[in-house]
Amino acid sequence: MQRWSIFLFFLLAAATVAGQTLTLEQAVERAIDQSLEAQQAQLDVASAKANYRQSKLDQYPNAAFSTNAGFQFGLGVDPTTNTLQQQQIFFASPSINANATLFAGGRIRSTIARNKVRIEAAEASTEDLRQDVALSMANQYLSALLAREELNAARSRLVDAQAQLQRTDRLIEAGSLARVERFPLASEQARAQQNVVVAQNALELAELQLKQLLRMEPAEALQLVRPESIDFDKVQLSTAAALEVYQAAVSRQPAIRAAELNEAAATEGLAIAKAGYYPNLTAFGQLNSRYSSQATELVGFTMGDVEEQTVFIDGNPITLGFPSQNPEFQTISAGQQLNDFFGQVVGINLNVPIFSNGVNDLLVQQAQLDLERARLSTALERQRLEVEVSQALQAARAAQAEVAASERALEAARATVSAAQRRSEAGAASAYELANAQLLLEQAEVTYLRNRYQFLFNAKVVDFYLGRPLTLD
Repeated sequence: MQRWSIFLFFLLAAATVAGQTLTLEQAVERAIDQSLEAQQAQLDVASAKANYRQSKLDQYPNAAFSTNAGFQFGLGVDPTTNTLQQQQIFFASPSINANATLFAGGRIRSTIARNKVRIEAAEASTEDLRQDVALSMANQYLSALLAREELNAARSRLVDAQAQLQRTDRLIEAGSLARVERFPLASEQARAQQNVVVAQNALELAELQLKQLLRMEPAEALQLVRPESIDFDKVQLSTAAALEVYQAAVSRQPAIRAAELNEAAATEGLAIAKAGYYPNLTAFGQLNSRYSSQATELVGFTMGDVEEQTVFIDGNPITLGFPSQNPEFQTISAGQQLNDFFGQVVGINLNVPIFSNGVNDLLVQQAQLDLERARLSTALERQRLEVEVSQALQAARAAQAEVAASERALEAARATVSAAQRRSEAGAASAYELANAQLLLEQAEVTYLRNRYQFLFNAKVVDFYLGRPLTLD
């Protein structure tokens, strides 16, 4: 069965879980919500979005505030006066630095484009994973549904075998049949009982696996409800050719879309690597100032002691007095120092790669290899899809032929049983012949039922690839 065929059961069944009616769509959503793989995929999408936001912010300048502060002891240079002094100083030098990229060889632009594509690729991969989880859930649901159908059929055959054995016992008691006629029917009843046990075990296992996908407790109630009616006669196989179906499917599959997006991201990655060959031009600026606890300024002079000095005028000594002036200093306030020493720096920086020890060449080579890998991945996904489409069409055509063949076999088996019953009632056929005819009829009925469902599934798979709604109309 093709993996996409399971989607049909979104339209065919519903489940009753823990007393609440749960459709298959709801069951699939529950399985997806609780899938650890799906949660990891969502984290990949969130990570891709974060990288995209960061790459867009790289277009803008960056700024940072920094400062150094401390105490200086002993002989040292005052950072404000640049004088060598023996003193204790508290100093600080705050600054604000800014940088802006003016040209980087298209690296920032290509990084933004790559990260944007990676978001879409992660979302497509997530959708593909969700489909895988849904397929696994629907496949197990189908297994449980078929197991229940087989159990019902096995129970029905057991009832028929028991009724026929009781009828034969009555005929034996009446002397119409020999006791040896009972043995084939008793064997048929035992086989029917065994089939019921096998079918019951298969149903319990299928339901257990279904509960595990739903993260249910094994003891919780689970009842599968089959549709009231399915008109198999209305199921028609599309006459579209394989190429037409493939072309319709290739634009809808998330795995193909994810592969193509990863290829586009690899193309941008190559452009990022090649940007390393180009010069890098940045603009920078700085605002800075400084402060020292020992910074002082002259505020005036004070009169000191009179210093006398003898001078000779015309050979006569005369004593003169000269008053001294003492300079008076005061500590400059922090606000005034920051204002007085406030400086501004503006400039550009050009970095031209000349020789990088082959690093840029290596990065470009690796980017080219990544692009080739991405292209091969896309080709492989397309090839896989083409194979699946061809197999789906072939399986649908084969199932259609098998339905016709099994229908003819069923009609022949029914005619054989009817003839065997008439012969048995007339005493012309043994119980073994009747039991064998009924066994062949059971096998024909099971084969016909399975073939009809198989054809229904395969026809809907083809419709799915063509983009048609999965309905039973």
